[in-house]
Amino acid sequence: MTERWIVASSGGFVPTDRWGVMRPGRIFERALDLSGAADPRVLFVHTASGDDHKYLSASYSALASTRCRVDHLALFPQPNRPVKEAVEQADVIWVGGGSVANLLALWRLHGVDS
Repeated sequence: MTERWIVASSGGFVPTDRWGVMRPGRIFERALDLSGAADPRVLFVHTASGDDHKYLSASYSALASTRCRVDHLALFPQPNRPVKEAVEQADVIWVGGGSVANLLALWRLHGVDS
């Protein structure tokens, strides 16, 4: 069985010298290293922010020059793809911040929590 990790943090991206532009921080880079993949598949799950498009776009941009293959699972207004498929294909699942109460309710509704 492949070793799996949960990395809990506050903030995975850090600002650059350009306004509004972020890059992966050390905790995010550590999560990538723990995946053991040469080109890790990163799945963004930004349910807690209501799948905010600006936040999602900034997250994609932050990884544009990395070795990652990036995807996302959106639950607003409905899942953009099968939940199980999205989760199983990911090497790193990055859950963005926001309302944890809303996140948990939607995760339960769509089976993400299982």
